[in-house]
Amino acid sequence: MAPDATAEMDVTVVVVSYNVRECTLACLDSVRRFAGSLTVEPILVDNASRDGTVEAVRARFPEIHVIANDRNAGFTVANNQAILLSRGRHVLLLNSDAEVKEGSLEAMVGHMDANPDVGILGPRLVYADGSHQLSVNPFPHAWATLARLAQLSRLFPESRLFAPHRHALVPRDFPRVAEVDWVSGACLLARRAMLEEVGLLDETFFMYYEETDLCRRAWDAGWKVIYFPDTTVLHHGQRSVTQERPICMEHSNRSLVHYACKHVPPLEREAIRAMVLLYASARRAALRIRWWLRHYADDAERLRSCQAISAAAIRRDPGPKVPSLPPAGPSPPTTVSVVVPTYRRGWEDVGDTLRALATQQTPPVEVLVIDQSPSPDARIEAYAAGTPGFRYLHIDTPGLPNARNVGAQEARGEVVAYIDDDAVPVPGWVGAHAWRYRNPGVVGVVGRVLIPGRPRSRRARCSVGRFRAFDADFVDNYDAEFQAEVDSLTGCNLSVRRSALLNAGGFRVEYGGTAHLEETDLSLRLLRRGGRLVFEPSAEVEHRVVATGGCRAPDLARWAYWYARNYALLFCSHFHGWGAWPFLAQRIGRLLLFSWQAGSLRPLGVGLEGLRDGLFASRALAPLGRDLPRWDGTRPWARPS
Repeated sequence: MAPDATAEMDVTVVVVSYNVRECTLACLDSVRRFAGSLTVEPILVDNASRDGTVEAVRARFPEIHVIANDRNAGFTVANNQAILLSRGRHVLLLNSDAEVKEGSLEAMVGHMDANPDVGILGPRLVYADGSHQLSVNPFPHAWATLARLAQLSRLFPESRLFAPHRHALVPRDFPRVAEVDWVSGACLLARRAMLEEVGLLDETFFMYYEETDLCRRAWDAGWKVIYFPDTTVLHHGQRSVTQERPICMEHSNRSLVHYACKHVPPLEREAIRAMVLLYASARRAALRIRWWLRHYADDAERLRSCQAISAAAIRRDPGPKVPSLPPAGPSPPTTVSVVVPTYRRGWEDVGDTLRALATQQTPPVEVLVIDQSPSPDARIEAYAAGTPGFRYLHIDTPGLPNARNVGAQEARGEVVAYIDDDAVPVPGWVGAHAWRYRNPGVVGVVGRVLIPGRPRSRRARCSVGRFRAFDADFVDNYDAEFQAEVDSLTGCNLSVRRSALLNAGGFRVEYGGTAHLEETDLSLRLLRRGGRLVFEPSAEVEHRVVATGGCRAPDLARWAYWYARNYALLFCSHFHGWGAWPFLAQRIGRLLLFSWQAGSLRPLGVGLEGLRDGLFASRALAPLGRDLPRWDGTRPWARPS
């Protein structure tokens, strides 16, 4: 009986072939024989092989879906073709020269099912003679690139200094299941939910480094990458690539440059580009000399490859090309409760926000307007009463943390999103927050914030919402265009898993006055409990920063007081004493700036009073933090260095 074409499978096995007919047949045969109790969907993508691979597979495995390309589209594009057609809960990328063994698929899928925070898994790879094969790697960096291009890793293969990638793969270093930077794409099991979140393979990589990039994006999105030596897969190795070595060398170095442009800090990125350019130039010079002396037939192709490598190192990077993977089927909707605190602002200021929220249809949404104004606003109350899914609450307790806590307690959704009353979300804003919670490790999401008239930030990707250890401050770079893992949420556009928020005790009401840093305090407490905070650029709002009304202090001196007080409270509650002096210098410098703007020393004097009061207020919070270690800038889930 033919399987249901719409039924979900346990695992989709994707095999890409190129002129390796016998290896491909052996690979597909092993998948069919050792599927075990799993429902397996094998898909073969052939990149215009000339050895009869397609005909042989269709004759021997008529049940297998075969995609026959009319050209060599590349390893990455071919894999994406199959993944887009897949129906499996997991997707196994399996090289055509690899063979699974009895129990391998069941063991890998079983481990993924038992650990919902694992996004990618790679098994132990062995050669045909049973010897161990390198299958785990650290992320590329400048020194490892220099050691490889200068052939130091070949000259000193046993040196951990000159061959760091080789020693990262030694079996004795990973005798059991371990979190690693990235695993080999020869046999890589990916969770479909992870691919739906981070996207498919980057098609700018023709081949090489595509699995490195995928693992890096998985880590950045909060998923774990696991080396799983409890099962073994046979990998003959390099059967396709040995056919055209110059082309493979070209794509390897071009892919390295593209990876560096995507993920490596600017200074190190330029060092890698310079090393690749120097390597290609030196190799081209040596090839020309050999051509003049002996006229080897393949030197012309090698010279062309070196020229292409040099061009890739010099010219501007083409940028990523990452297709998105639509969900395989309907998933249980995550109900989101959107909390809109408002204070002393009328319908003219709040109306745009509420009208934009009324258009957010998917997933199920409820909107709670928490009004702390001295008297209820009749127009806001009437709009909430007449709009399905809206509720209006008027409370007398002052302070934005109180309003947010009331919203969390009244919320019915699994996720609580917070937006300022002068911020307007784009269509799909709620859905952009909600889908990140498909990852069970994510407890908080911060969205993109654009402020009219403010120039765009040009800071490096590693600084988005990150902790700055020098002065215990957080970098505000929430207008970026890429996903990232962050240390802190920003109050005008954030969401939190409701259970995590309530377990952490909600927002601390001690951060009063001007609604400053209470979300940072919550972020640090969520991080200490093992949660993950992520930045989702598609969850975008336009923060108009309305000057009238709101919870900010009415004058600069009052703002200076609460600015200094809340910062002192945050520092004393969470940070070590080694950062006290730069922290203090930063705050006093900002108070001096306030005084200069006001043309008076009053903001400085009032701000110093705020620092004093914050120090005293921190003593009241000390019992609340006794069960939590001080923040030292490290994360329990950090990738191996």
